[in-house]
Amino acid sequence: RLEISELQEILEKRADQHSIRDRERRLKSDIKPYHNGALFGMDPTIPPDEVDESWRVTVIPSKEYLEKPRLAGSAWLHTERRKRGE
Repeated sequence: RLEISELQEILEKRADQHSIRDRERRLKSDIKPYHNGALFGMDPTIPPDEVDESWRVTVIPSKEYLEKPRLAGSAWLHTERRKRGE
């Protein structure tokens, strides 16, 4: 049986806010940047690696990372396999 915690309401509010933000970004011509560091309490208009030196922004994971990927790396590998038809 699924029991919903207090976090559910917070997540629903955040999802509503993101829906509004995403819709506005599609419709506006002067789009402000948005970075995922906001999920961790950082300013969403500043890249997280400029706020905290322990953050690193990469587009393509390194070979070393892909040898032992965490969750996001595993998803990236899955997408790449799908593109190659494996």
